[in-house]
This record gives sequence, structure tokens and C-alpha cells, in this order.
Amino acid sequence: MAPDARLAKLLNHIAACHSAVLPGGRLALYAGADLIGYLKPDLAARLTAAGALSSDGKRATLTKSALPRLTGLAAAAGIRLRGEIFDVRATVEGPVLATLDRGALPDFGVIGVGVHLNGLVRRADGLHLWVGKRAADKKLDPGKLDHLVAGGVPAGFSALDTLIKEAEEEASLPAELARQAVPI
Repeated sequence: MAPDARLAKLLNHIAACHSAVLPGGRLALYAGADLIGYLKPDLAARLTAAGALSSDGKRATLTKSALPRLTGLAAAAGIRLRGEIFDVRATVEGPVLATLDRGALPDFGVIGVGVHLNGLVRRADGLHLWVGKRAADKKLDPGKLDHLVAGGVPAGFSALDTLIKEAEEEASLPAELARQAVPI
């Protein structure tokens, strides 16, 4: 494939990624006055039946009693949980309003925050990118090229805490090296 054709294909892919229609048939999900996500209508119906949600068909509001039990409600609705609890916030830097299992984040349409680390190596011939490769036994995209380090930021962790933890787990990078990462 010619370089121009490859570039056109890449640009088409980028355009497709930037064309999401939100909320895309989902209900705006509120915790009090805070918009925290976009809820699938079938999940909204289940949560309403469980007394955890009030809805007018366009907007869904979690009851105060539902906030501390979101993960249990997600499990009862049949969502596959992953055993990793994430903070639920209205904005990335906002206060924590609830917690939710990582497996339920997409169904609730809430913000999920992650860290990604690319390693750069300076050599005599210039700057090189250190590329990771996913393990062959990974469920998602086995054997494919990947970031050197990546991971979701769990409840109670900062981005830096997560980066240090994931760098050790995924790339055997010591904490003192991971702390040198520069956010961009």
C-alpha cells in the first residue's frame, strides 16, 4: 500500500473515532445535580424497577441510597464485573460521588480515567519509541503492539500512583524511573 493510501486510511479511522454521537439514545445520568454519565435505557429500566433511579425518559437520577451500592446494582442487572473499583465523578478532577466496578463503567457511561506511558530512548541516530507487546494469553488483543505501560486509575489512586504501580507490574520498571514520567 502506498504511503498516501496508508495515511488516508489512518485519517479515515481517526475521523470515525471522532464521530461518536452522544448520548446516542442513552439517558443522561445524574447524581443529584451532577451529570455523571449516560445510561443505557434497558439498564435504566432495571434500576428504576429496583427503586434506585427515577427517570422521565430523557433524564435519570440515582437515588441517594443507590450511590453507595452502584456495583451491587450493576451485578444484579447482569453486568460482568471485573473486581476493580473506580471513582465516579462528574468531571475528571471533581469530587468522588460514588464508586463503581470497572466492568460497569461503559453501561453507566461514566468517566473512566487511565494512564498510558510511552518510553522514549535517545540514541546516537535520534529518538526511538520503546514499544510494548501484549502477552499472547491476553483476552483482549493478544500479541499486538501496545503502550509500554497502561492501566485504569482505580478508586483512591492518583494518576501517578497508578503509573508507578502499573510500570512495576507490566514492565518491571522501578518506581524511581516511573516517577520521571512527564505528563503530556
